[in-house]
Amino acid sequence: MIKRDAIVAVMSLIKSVLPVTGFLLLCLVSVLSPADETTLVDANGQKSPKIYNDLEALQIPNTGITVGVYAISREEDESGAIGFQINNKEFLQLMCLSAKTDKNGCYFSDIDGFGLYQDYIVLNAAMGATGRNTYMFLFKYTASEIELLDGLAEAKSLPFSFTSCYEPNDPLKPMENHWYKLQDLDGNGYPDINLCLFPPVATDVWVGFHIYFEIINHRLRVNLNPKLYYDLFKKELEFAKKYNYWDTYYIYGYLAGKFTKEQVRSALSNEKERAARVCEWLEVLPTLDDYFRNKIYPQRFVLKNIHLN
Repeated sequence: MIKRDAIVAVMSLIKSVLPVTGFLLLCLVSVLSPADETTLVDANGQKSPKIYNDLEALQIPNTGITVGVYAISREEDESGAIGFQINNKEFLQLMCLSAKTDKNGCYFSDIDGFGLYQDYIVLNAAMGATGRNTYMFLFKYTASEIELLDGLAEAKSLPFSFTSCYEPNDPLKPMENHWYKLQDLDGNGYPDINLCLFPPVATDVWVGFHIYFEIINHRLRVNLNPKLYYDLFKKELEFAKKYNYWDTYYIYGYLAGKFTKEQVRSALSNEKERAARVCEWLEVLPTLDDYFRNKIYPQRFVLKNIHLN
C-alpha cells in the first residue's frame, strides 16, 4: 500500500519550508547504429554474452534459462539490452525496431524479475537512467524456449510511471531469485498483477493509486473486478476520516461499485479542476492497458537470436 501517513507528514514538512515544486524524469531512447553489437566474452573456451554494469542475471526456476541486462558495444560507450541465455548455448536479445528506420533500438539499464505463473513470466524493466520500472513484458517459456507475448510502457498521453507491487498481506510468496508466484485473486481463472501508478508530481490529494492487471489470452489486460478494490476503498475511507478525501477515495469507490460517475461529479462539484481529473481517470480505466500498450507495438519489440560462436 502507498504509505499515506508518511506522505502526509513529509508533504506537510516540505510545505513549511519550501514552495511545492515538481520534477521531470527524462527517459532517453537511443537508436542502435550498425556498429552496435552484443559484447561477447570467453568463458571456458566458449563465447558468452557479457553482463552489463555487473548487474545480476536471474535464473528462471526449473529451467536452463537466465535473463539479464547484457552489454551492447557502441562507438562511444557501452549500453545494456535485455537478453535470455538458454542452456549456455543460445542467446536471445530483446530489441525494438523503429517503424521508420527499421534499425534496432532501446537500451535498458536494469530489470526486475517480478512474477511467474505456470509457463508465463512477467518482467519489469527500466530504460535509461530513471531507475524506475517503466516497461513491463510478458513472456511464455518452456525449459529451453522463450517467447515474447505482450508488453506495457508509460504512455505520453498519461503522465504516470508504474511498477508492479504487492501488499504485505497479499497471498504472493517470494520464490527463488526475486520471482513471485502470481495468483488468481478474484477467482475468475486468470492470474492478477498489482500495479502502482505514480503521478509526476504528488499533491495534497493525489499521490497515485493501485490498479490490477491480469494475464488473459496471452495479453496483459486491466482488471476492474470490484472484488479487487473493496479493501482498498475501505482503507481510503478510514484515511479520509482522519485526514482528507484523496482522489483515490473516489477512484476506489467507483471501482468497488460504491459510487457512480455522476455521484463522483456531484461530490466534487465545488472543485472543478479536481473533478475533471478524477472523472477523466474513470473514463480511461477500462482501456488503460491499450494506453500503455500503444507505445510498445509501434516500436515492434522482437527477440533476436544472437549467434555465440
